[in-house]
Amino acid sequence: MKPFIASLLLCAAVSCSSLPDEDELAYETYQRISFLFCEYNAAHGKGDDAALSVIAGDLKRTATDRFDLILDGVESSDPVRQGYAVFALGFSNNRAALPALVRCTDHPNETVRANALI
Repeated sequence: MKPFIASLLLCAAVSCSSLPDEDELAYETYQRISFLFCEYNAAHGKGDDAALSVIAGDLKRTATDRFDLILDGVESSDPVRQGYAVFALGFSNNRAALPALVRCTDHPNETVRANALI
């Protein structure tokens, strides 16, 4: 009887849990990119190649896993989000990011433009 109850509780827990919606996923993604952006700049300022390598790997993983969401961020009306999106796309190694990156080299916002050029 106990295994049945445990199975029932597990099924209830699984069915009550849900995947994050698109807005939550975008929020989490850009929070992560923002954190990594700050860490990357700090490591770059210190000349810490080991940290840069780890952070770049994390950025690549994030940009690869959430590529479409980040690519959509380039079209955001928020220049901060655009800047983070362009920064992360540069680590994606995905050729599909190139048109957006090239387009952002003429962006009116200096940060977005700089991130597209890096």
